[in-house]
Amino acid sequence: MEQYKTPFDFKTTSADGRVITIQCLKILRSVPGRRLACLGRFQGQDVFVKIFFHKFRAERHWQRESRGIQALLENNIPVPGLLFAGVEKEGPGRVLVQEQIQDPVNVLEQWDHDPQDAFKHIEKIISIIVKMHLAGISQQDIHPDNFLLTKEASYCIDTAMLTTSDKPLTAANSVKNVALFTAQFPSIDNESERKIWRQYCQLRDEGWYENYLPDFSKEIINSRQHRAEKLLNKLYRTSTNYIFHKSFKKRFCIKKSWYQYYPDGRLIMPETLFAEKNIEYLKRGGSSTVIKTGEPNKELVIKRYNIKNTLHALKRALRRTRASRSWSMGHLLQVYGINTPAPVAFIEFKLGPIMNVSYFICEYIPGPNLIEYFSDSKSLTSEQEVIAEKVVIMLDKLARAGIYHGDMKATNLVVNNNELWLLDLDGMCWYQDSKKSANYHQKDVKRFLRNWPAGTAISEYFRERLNN
Repeated sequence: MEQYKTPFDFKTTSADGRVITIQCLKILRSVPGRRLACLGRFQGQDVFVKIFFHKFRAERHWQRESRGIQALLENNIPVPGLLFAGVEKEGPGRVLVQEQIQDPVNVLEQWDHDPQDAFKHIEKIISIIVKMHLAGISQQDIHPDNFLLTKEASYCIDTAMLTTSDKPLTAANSVKNVALFTAQFPSIDNESERKIWRQYCQLRDEGWYENYLPDFSKEIINSRQHRAEKLLNKLYRTSTNYIFHKSFKKRFCIKKSWYQYYPDGRLIMPETLFAEKNIEYLKRGGSSTVIKTGEPNKELVIKRYNIKNTLHALKRALRRTRASRSWSMGHLLQVYGINTPAPVAFIEFKLGPIMNVSYFICEYIPGPNLIEYFSDSKSLTSEQEVIAEKVVIMLDKLARAGIYHGDMKATNLVVNNNELWLLDLDGMCWYQDSKKSANYHQKDVKRFLRNWPAGTAISEYFRERLNN
């Protein structure tokens, strides 16, 4: 199935033996070796097409999705209409064709722009979740993208991971499921988390709100950790969004959107970019060299991790590269709603298991660092107080996530568009042991406070807010 390029025709047979052609026009999601989701045309109308093509499990995956759709329909839970289910004419593939829902709301995108307005749509999703739970139905991979919302209606999709029971979900299972849903919002705060739980309890059982709120909060932490682990495992293989390559001499992973923007392959041969005329050096150091390149609004930062000498090469030879660590940690920060320049690629040059030079590429975020932003401030302006508070919030998010930055210099924090961005991730670690993470968090706080001379307004602000 990986060889398919849109547009393509998927030929299947009907129950009476007729050959039916389904046009697939745009791939939405690809799980290599398993399934393909795309937009297409079927019998003159726009449709959503899901193709299952695993050599041995296509039939099982197809039936599981079909049973999920049927379970929702039997309990009057809205789902896009099933128009056709069939078998590939020549091959192991199975296909489901559903009504295409036009112009759905993307709740996660709306959350990033206007959380208050997004709650109107979250309320609709919560009402569907309550109906599912009362019917004994639970979506094991529950996610905002598993619900399609329009002005007229709301639908549940992606039914392969539904479990069913003849009894409503217990309180404990309900807590876990709603917490998993809530954990998918990366920048959500404690108050908003409680608001989602309150909305669920208002429709399900008012007494659950206080009784199970501590359990709900704990499950959100557990769910977010599990989600982060799954994401990190996906960062080193080809998927819908990434191209991964591994050979004896080279390993890289790159976002498809950026790879397509540089079709000549320059991004995976980054030394050619260091030779270009329009680059700007951001740092020339012994351990790393950093440049900015690209076009306006499409600028990139490329960090090359240098090998200083033979001894340094031997020390780094069998260790994980700093480029790979930056790649993982950049994505991890995004899971926890912490602003960092979007990772674009990492590239490693090696000889078998022995690593050599490596590169990390991310999007460029312009703006002053915190030293520049707070320079010469005898007293804080209202705008500066907002940014200072965002520093406190970011450090709290890092602590709750168990993330240790390792070099919390003020120059590694940049202000852009009234938001705070964290840079320089190659020394970052993720600890899931609460005691260990708390100890390392204190190291980050102490290093951060050393940025500010005692007696200054900004120093007093941070020492008061961070030493509580």
